[in-house]
Amino acid sequence: MLRSRKFKRETTHNGTLRTLVTFKRMKVSDDFYEFNAETGESFSAWGEAHDVTFQDLESLKGRFSKNALALESIKSKAIKAYATVKIRDPLEDFQPKNSDKVVIHDERFRGKEWDVIDVQPDLYNRMYLVIFLVGS
Repeated sequence: MLRSRKFKRETTHNGTLRTLVTFKRMKVSDDFYEFNAETGESFSAWGEAHDVTFQDLESLKGRFSKNALALESIKSKAIKAYATVKIRDPLEDFQPKNSDKVVIHDERFRGKEWDVIDVQPDLYNRMYLVIFLVGS
């Protein structure tokens, strides 16, 4: 007897948010020799970090097709790594920007500082933000 197989989506819950993610806000420095200066820790949250899927890359390329500079940075050979982070939506406490730097406190991502490419709400659950990161 054949049983029907139903696809069950993986859900995000407290057990999957087990990686500490720190956002650093950048500002323009007054010093002649430093272009950007860190303001320190802006926000820390527990999140779910993983590699970017092919579907994520295609959505990023489609989203930035109008902006040639962002598209070139995505296609650039200097970019060696992509990552996706899902955190709870902090609402008014903090909103990630493209100028932020991200540090993922995990053994697999140790020693890397990531740039934010895109921030969007999770389409399946509005309680979460999906943040696309790029590292060199």
